[in-house]
Amino acid sequence: MTARAQTPVSKTLITLAVVVLYIVARKIPLPSITASAEAPYLPHSVESIMALGYQPLLTGYVLVECAALLVPKWRPLRAGSQAGRAQLHRASLIIGMIVALVQALFLALAFQKRGAGLSPAATAGTVITLLGATAALIVLTWFADRDGLGSGFSALILAAAILGISSPIGNALTAVQFGAIPFSALFTEVLGLAALVIMTLFLFSPYCLPNTSPDALMISRPACGVTPLTAIPQILALGALVSKQIQPGWATAHKVFTSSSGSFFACVISAFVFAFLFNRPERIAAAWNAFSPNPPEGVPRLKAVMLESFLFIALAIGVQAGLVSQLGARRAPNAANVIFATAIICDFIREWRARQANAHLTFIWEIHQTYAVVPAMRLLESQGLHPFARGLHLRSLLQFFGPYVPIQILVPGDEAQACHALLQDRCPSPDTSHPDLDCGD
Repeated sequence: MTARAQTPVSKTLITLAVVVLYIVARKIPLPSITASAEAPYLPHSVESIMALGYQPLLTGYVLVECAALLVPKWRPLRAGSQAGRAQLHRASLIIGMIVALVQALFLALAFQKRGAGLSPAATAGTVITLLGATAALIVLTWFADRDGLGSGFSALILAAAILGISSPIGNALTAVQFGAIPFSALFTEVLGLAALVIMTLFLFSPYCLPNTSPDALMISRPACGVTPLTAIPQILALGALVSKQIQPGWATAHKVFTSSSGSFFACVISAFVFAFLFNRPERIAAAWNAFSPNPPEGVPRLKAVMLESFLFIALAIGVQAGLVSQLGARRAPNAANVIFATAIICDFIREWRARQANAHLTFIWEIHQTYAVVPAMRLLESQGLHPFARGLHLRSLLQFFGPYVPIQILVPGDEAQACHALLQDRCPSPDTSHPDLDCGD
């Protein structure tokens, strides 16, 4: 629990450097592909040394997290000490590199099949280059974790979101110049982006819908995260692909999977499902009973945030559909990218302000369940301490599927020992009465 004395400015510059490096690296082509005169017409992102991006690493984290959840013997690693989480972290990076190796091999074979004319040596060079780029991202995330604002993966996600937003906007500007779409379409795009930002900021604010229980402010919002926006469309696309291959008996199923109305209802209904799965009432109660200061406070009710989760997903899908209908798919930024960028920038601003107030913030605790953050913070504040939750907004969007972005509790250096002792005393170990409470010291 040591702190590096760095100014918010230096930390910001380090994080910006990581973002810029990732964006620039996405523009660097694979030498073995560009050297071939017979290389086919491929998207630039596929020909880049960052063709794999950070997705293999994220896949490794999610696979390890799911395995630790399903295997009883491994569950204490999720809910135990920092050492247990460190084991999962190492395993996630190893699995992530294995996934990257498999993807690199398939991509190199795809280049060969599409006529890139790669020799065996060039194919091996392509695989090594792609693996080296992925390994370089691990180094960048470690460096940003230690010396930057937010986590290393939050910087990479922000960089990817910037690319995902700027490219469609650039396509829209080009289309306006050539008269493919009217100039007024740009105003539609700006309004759509503003709507996504505003509704994301609302969920991160101390305000809630009228007639909503005050409990809504005690549970992280959106309670469902963005999983309905990111996972459900992929599941439907997979269902459409499978049903298309099974004809004619599954023709009706294929129509359901590909219909816009079916996709909309699947996403909004899943908002309720994921909100419940990520915030089980008994687990919320366990967190509040463990952390809540004396006298114990009432346990917040999950139903207080259900409506907001539903409306958030419905509005995001509506804005996305409106942009696509007005601009076309290639000119409409993905709603999830806008929401992610908003959350990460908010996290950076919050941390900047916290470090402006105290330059010696020290990491003392790690939490992986968003519903445990508020009671833990209130416990520390009730003792006159000054905690800060790093990465809260991004993890609220990722929920269970974001183990690579832990919520880190930071406190002033002179309060570190007292805060750590208090949380360690209150946080139940995996073999006590609250095995579902996932936190680590």
